[in-house]
Amino acid sequence: PDYRAPSERARKVWVKHNRRLAALQVEYAAALEHDAELMAEAIGSTAHRGTLWLAAPNGKLARWASASTQYQSAKQMKRVPTGHDSPWISGEAMGAETVRLKDIAKDDRVTPHWRSAIAIPIMVSDGVLPSFAAAVVTFGLESTAVAAWERQEEWEATARDLSRDWGTRLGDIAFNR
Repeated sequence: PDYRAPSERARKVWVKHNRRLAALQVEYAAALEHDAELMAEAIGSTAHRGTLWLAAPNGKLARWASASTQYQSAKQMKRVPTGHDSPWISGEAMGAETVRLKDIAKDDRVTPHWRSAIAIPIMVSDGVLPSFAAAVVTFGLESTAVAAWERQEEWEATARDLSRDWGTRLGDIAFNR
């Protein structure tokens, strides 16, 4: 009788975060900047533009926070589809609930320049029911996906730690822990 579907719990994460949008934008941007440094050290490549994608009520992911951008309202946020066939790596990671790493096509004249992206799903718990995928953190990497995969043993623990830390952070806000 106390069961709440993951979509209900994800909606709670979304609503609670949007109620504190202004303050959390600043806090999360700083955290993402720090996390990009951790990922860069672990993966052996510069990591750019840490971004938090939150599950939005419409079944898509919203680019909720970024080290380089602060939103004034949820209406401004880019939204992307989720699933194995998503054109966005964040959508793929959310659909598969596993880390995704792949090369991306980006014009060499655009800076900062990255050659691949890593997407780390964030599992959130309300403290009672099983964890569910409620978000994804992404980073642009200067190395290729092949080069990054070759160092998987070196960055795996960092990705796990980031997922755990973000899951705790999101859960604490959404479920008043």
